[in-house]
Formats: sequence, C-alpha cells, structure tokens
Amino acid sequence: MERKYSLKYIIVTFFGSGYLPKAPGTWGSIAAILPLFFGIPYIRYVFLVLFLLSWLSIPLINSVEKETHNDPGFIVIDEAMGIWFLFFSPYIPHNIIYIFLGLALFRFFDIAKIYPCNLINDKRGGFFVMLDDLIAAIYASIALHGIMMLGNILGLLSLLGLT
Repeated sequence: MERKYSLKYIIVTFFGSGYLPKAPGTWGSIAAILPLFFGIPYIRYVFLVLFLLSWLSIPLINSVEKETHNDPGFIVIDEAMGIWFLFFSPYIPHNIIYIFLGLALFRFFDIAKIYPCNLINDKRGGFFVMLDDLIAAIYASIALHGIMMLGNILGLLSLLGLT
C-alpha cells in the first residue's frame, strides 16, 4: 500500500505506531511517552509545542477519513496529543510510576468514552477525533492528580502516626 508511507500517513499513524497489531491506540500512546524516559530537558515545553502542532493534523485526519472511513483505528496522532496534554502538567512527576499510571488512566478514559466522549465519538471529522482524546486526557489528569493528592494525604497521616 503506497499511501501507507506518505507523510500524511506517517503523521496520523504517529510514525507508524498505529499500524502495530492489536490496540493501535495503546501503541500510539506508548510511542508518545517515550521522550519521558530519555529525560529530555524542558520536556513539558516540548509536549506543549507537540500538542499544539498535533492540532494542525486535523486536515490530515479529515483527508485520511475521506480515503478510508470514519476514524480508522490506525489514526493515533490523537492518542499522542492526549498523552502530551496529560504530561504537560507541572504537577505530575515524570517517574516510571506516574508515567505508567497516567498511561493506564488515559487509555481507560479513552476506551471507556465517558460523557461527553460517547457523543463526540459518533461525530465525523478530525476535530472530533482529537477532541474526544483531549477530554480523555483531562479526565485522566483529574484522576491522576486525585490519586497523587490521596497519596500525599495518606503519607502525611502516616507520617503523623494517625494511621
């Protein structure tokens, strides 16, 4: 398939990670967190730029949808954008525990399609493809921050000998 290697398809499949078998969205999300493991300085700003640039892929998604069908599974730039948005938070530590917890929460909310994602998921077009993952990232961020706060509270209670 020749179009598989065009720049448009390389971008929307996030460098081909969307072509990996079984759960392409998870593979795209994993590929998007890889920079966290390399300790790139100023990664939050890199993620912000990537998040903003990923919104420029909306016309590419629209074009691919016209060639294929509504939100084909191999389009994973939206998952990458969601991960970048999630880990842009200055309050989320970039250690292995929070990286995997954030990834798991993001994938849970992306798959669960909790309101309003369930309504957005039925809409056609690149904007809606991106929007439902942005909302999943917001839900994951809220959940991850809540888990971190609970851990801090429980840690503080333990420190004070109250547990």
